[in-house]
Amino acid sequence: MVWWVPILVVGTLALTGISISLIHPNYDTRVDSFETFEPLPLSLQNQVPDQIVTLHAQYATVEELEEDFSPGEIVYDAAQATADTKVIVDYGRTYVKFKDNH
Repeated sequence: MVWWVPILVVGTLALTGISISLIHPNYDTRVDSFETFEPLPLSLQNQVPDQIVTLHAQYATVEELEEDFSPGEIVYDAAQATADTKVIVDYGRTYVKFKDNH
């Protein structure tokens, strides 16, 4: 009865090794081809909009803010603007809401 234990252990280890090697996927991370795009011309690379139009409002660029705004009224990405947003800081400029889009 004692001699069956080593045989069971060896058999179990062999089956575990085989099943792990069959289950573990072998991923190929090589990229065979990819698309390249022409870089933007220099004249377009540094263009920053004077106005931003979102779903809720229109914003115009200002040199400095004339009033204080709460943190909930300021966003740092134009894509995150909501109806409550009054100031957008994006593209290295500050934009203030001047018209609602209702």
